[in-house]
Amino acid sequence: MVQNVAILIGAPNSDSATFAPLEACSNDVEAMEELIKATKRFNKVEILIDATSAEIQDKLNTLGDQAEKVGEIFLYFTGHGHVAEDEFYWVTAKFEINSPRSTGISQGALYEILRKIDASNTVIVQDACFSGQALFKGDRTKRLPSLSNLVQISSSAANVKTPGGLALSPFTDHFIEAASTSKSEGSINYLEVTQKLNDLLAQNQMQPHLGYQGTSNQIFCDDASYLLAIRSKYEISDEPEISSIPETETLAPQVTDKSILEDACKKMYKQGDIQTLIDTGISQIEDRVANRTDLAEYFDFSAVKHSDFAHATNVEQLREIHQSFTKWDEFVKTHYEKKEARRSRFFANAYLDYIYEPEYNEIYRIKLNASLESVHQIYHFNPKFDVLRRRELEILYIPGIFHVHVLWRFNVQGLSDWDTFAEEPNQKNWSYKETNATDAEADLAGIVDEFLTNSETAITKTVRNLKAL
Repeated sequence: MVQNVAILIGAPNSDSATFAPLEACSNDVEAMEELIKATKRFNKVEILIDATSAEIQDKLNTLGDQAEKVGEIFLYFTGHGHVAEDEFYWVTAKFEINSPRSTGISQGALYEILRKIDASNTVIVQDACFSGQALFKGDRTKRLPSLSNLVQISSSAANVKTPGGLALSPFTDHFIEAASTSKSEGSINYLEVTQKLNDLLAQNQMQPHLGYQGTSNQIFCDDASYLLAIRSKYEISDEPEISSIPETETLAPQVTDKSILEDACKKMYKQGDIQTLIDTGISQIEDRVANRTDLAEYFDFSAVKHSDFAHATNVEQLREIHQSFTKWDEFVKTHYEKKEARRSRFFANAYLDYIYEPEYNEIYRIKLNASLESVHQIYHFNPKFDVLRRRELEILYIPGIFHVHVLWRFNVQGLSDWDTFAEEPNQKNWSYKETNATDAEADLAGIVDEFLTNSETAITKTVRNLKAL
């Protein structure tokens, strides 16, 4: 007997100080359950809310152990996403940011389990930040396990956050809308769903990440009429809505273009507001570090602050992140240039330039136009014991008239000479979030506490490894 299985996973609470609860996740799963059951394609629909990584993997592994062949598996996840060492993780219940492999579910581990299930068709829908990882990694890394027919639909690119919601996540809401409205008759396949989804999300300045392995013409629903009840929730009637207003009722003030502009001006950040946010953040970071007297036995603390982005690292990713923001101003500008690299002025090498394809250098720049101080900060834990590595927290603020984004990355530097620390060859990715005067304190507290915890863990691991020598 062949069975089609849908497993819908929601992680509204990760039990982690790093990740805030996501109120919409439970609603997301409930709405997806209604959609999936309406397709009449699945023999079994299972719901997992706030399950641990072990519980989720056990549930998936049971499918591979059963005698019944799995014809199709539809796997949906809504929750936080996390990236560590260039690997994407589902943030499941009891997730620990320092132990992502054992407390979360990596994309690589998920593929391994799905390969063992060996379904004829596999569909993964992920509503999580940073979920748009490629189906195959780069040339220098191992190729991920092959699946015969895989459709993977993710809410955002690998380095982009996914906007959240209260009633429903915007991505899940649009996925259900796309699935139910892409056609009104006949069968619906995943290519048609993703085409409609792209159109809907483009209107909201969101761009999903789509991946196919095999064919994209897998059937989502055999008959569009099954989805009529769900489709009706999204369709807008062409008939004008007739309403009567009692004579005693006072009409609301008319919204004019001028009133909209005036209201927007009131919501704009002033220069002083952003500078205060930055300055308060610096004091908060320094106070939290000063309170960790236990770490002072092992590290000397130092800080460097810049009023521009000239010293920022991993600028290529910074440019990609900045391009994903909605921009109402030009406080920050990015630049990309591809310049041809000349091999040599000597005739022999000039001849090689003629017969071979030219080589290019890629140049990335990010520039701050606004007048702000300390927008780029680098905090160092310099080890008092040379056997420890230097630890670095890099923080950068991208200001805007309506939004302020704080970006951060952690780096570890080992000795490149007996008295010199050198940055690791693989620069760590930037993480980022939108913040404001109300939330900045909590946002920075989470960032700094993670940095301090990582530093504490590094001491423990180093001592344990030294004992094993």
